[in-house]
Amino acid sequence: MAMAMIDVGANLTDPVFTGLYRGKQRHELTARAMTVSYTVIQADLTAVLARAKSYGVEKIIVTGGNLEESRSALKLATEYSDAASPSLYSTVGVHPTRCREFEAKGNDPNEYFAELVAVCEQGQRDGKVVAVGECGLDYDRLEFCDKPTQRKYFEKQFALAEQTRLPMFLHNRNTDGDFHGKLRATAHSVHPYQKLVRLLIGYVPPSASSRGQQCHNSQVLEIVSAIRGEAQEEVAARVYENTQRVFF
Repeated sequence: MAMAMIDVGANLTDPVFTGLYRGKQRHELTARAMTVSYTVIQADLTAVLARAKSYGVEKIIVTGGNLEESRSALKLATEYSDAASPSLYSTVGVHPTRCREFEAKGNDPNEYFAELVAVCEQGQRDGKVVAVGECGLDYDRLEFCDKPTQRKYFEKQFALAEQTRLPMFLHNRNTDGDFHGKLRATAHSVHPYQKLVRLLIGYVPPSASSRGQQCHNSQVLEIVSAIRGEAQEEVAARVYENTQRVFF
């Protein structure tokens, strides 16, 4: 019997799940795929989700990387329903590499923020939005967004979490202590080590060299268990409990 898992960070709004690879359509849309109004659902995603459930993935949190993606993630989580699929939920937030969007094309940052709040509140009423994010700092890809802008709007999203009373789904890459410094200044207490009582797992397919899927959470679990020298069943149970406590 497969161990129960929850994927805390699935980029299911990424074009790779519409069958697009390197600008080419590799999977065709079908009538079955269009039974919900979310326009990019297609048969391939149905298979991906069914496969994930067969491997024990019971819930998937679809991440929002900006306002538009947050709306799409909520729409997918709300409208996609299939007994063979894990239950879908979503986040609302702006990824650090996309924080320029708060001010892009004449955007009023306060209006952009208000729209994020509106998506959160709608999703909370629907029982689908479970976190603010993906937000944080990413200094590996500063060509997309400079450090001051990232810091400014990372802090802004703490206000979003406070206003909506949602947990935060955080991103930290090569920030030389700035990320933890910002958390300490804003959230008051951050432990530098990840204890098992706090550990969650997820798999981010579009970042892989080949297309990964949510069923690969089982591989993440296997690696984490090996690193910790603990039984997979024990780690799986604790991680599942952690995720339930944080998001559900």
